[in-house]
Amino acid sequence: METSTDEFDFAACIARVRADDESAARDLVEQLHPLVMRIAHAQRPAAIAAEDIAQEVFAKVFQRLDQYQGRAPFPHWVARITTLACLEHRRRAWVRRELRWSDLSEEQQAVLTADPEAVVPNTVERPRDAAGLVRQLLDTLPEKERLIITLLDLEGKSVAEICSLTGWGASRVKVTAWRVRRKLGKTAQRLRLHEAAES
Repeated sequence: METSTDEFDFAACIARVRADDESAARDLVEQLHPLVMRIAHAQRPAAIAAEDIAQEVFAKVFQRLDQYQGRAPFPHWVARITTLACLEHRRRAWVRRELRWSDLSEEQQAVLTADPEAVVPNTVERPRDAAGLVRQLLDTLPEKERLIITLLDLEGKSVAEICSLTGWGASRVKVTAWRVRRKLGKTAQRLRLHEAAES
């Protein structure tokens, strides 16, 4: 029967791993795999498979196990390693680019040109491609900015949780989020201007 991470005895398992117990290493991976995959799916660049990131993360976890001092719960320590691994992959993969009106699908263009005043709640279906538009807008951001706004606004993490995952201070997280929201607003506004110019 599978044990939840809240019930699993990480301290005992880590001690066994440090004593070269292979079954303990498998138990540790089994317990943490869902957490690592959830973060990897949310934070990875599109070109990298989540499972590849997970393998890299577990290699780092076992290499750095002696660095874990128990000041934070072990899953939090692993979550931070996963987040930073994704951030590094995004840093390598990211190429600064502008999102153009012609890059958008018809549905994404419809999201940007819709009149919010004309939308009556529960009567208009949100375009299916709205999530794709959000992802494209986020992909125009540098990796650290994208990470912060994804964690805060899309995953609903608190500022304290983000500080724990990234090692940033609370004021840096808040200021970055504020700047990113303004930047995304300007990008969306610029796209609307492009649409007006092309019509």
